[in-house]
Amino acid sequence: MIKRVKYDQTPPKVEYYLTHRDKSLMPILEEICKWGVHNVPETQTLHEI
Repeated sequence: MIKRVKYDQTPPKVEYYLTHRDKSLMPILEEICKWGVHNVPETQTLHEI
C-alpha cells in the first residue's frame, strides 16, 4: 500500500508515498484522521497527507 523509495545519499533520505491505485483510499484515510482528532485528545490536527 505504501511505496518506499531509498536514495543513496548522505545524509540518508527515504520517502514514502501512496501508489496511484491506493490514492483512492484518501477519502477514507481523511475521515479516520478526522475521527482521531475528535476522539483522541493527543492527536494533532491534519495538515496534509
